[in-house]
Amino acid sequence: DIYQETTRFDRFTEATMADVQCVTCGQAGEAITEMLFLGKLEAEIKAKVCKPCWKKWEGMRVMVINEYQV
Repeated sequence: DIYQETTRFDRFTEATMADVQCVTCGQAGEAITEMLFLGKLEAEIKAKVCKPCWKKWEGMRVMVINEYQV
């Protein structure tokens, strides 16, 4: 039955797409799932920053590196 399959998929995605309360934007957002390779800070960042805010930071990081010619 297609309805049962859809419901099962919805439950799976709800369980795997956890939200975090973002300290940057103050809203609940999608959690970061990819590896960040940041050592001890990685767990804290994943627990406190949503995916959209992290993507914004990645863009800003490149601009800072270019500005200071690091």
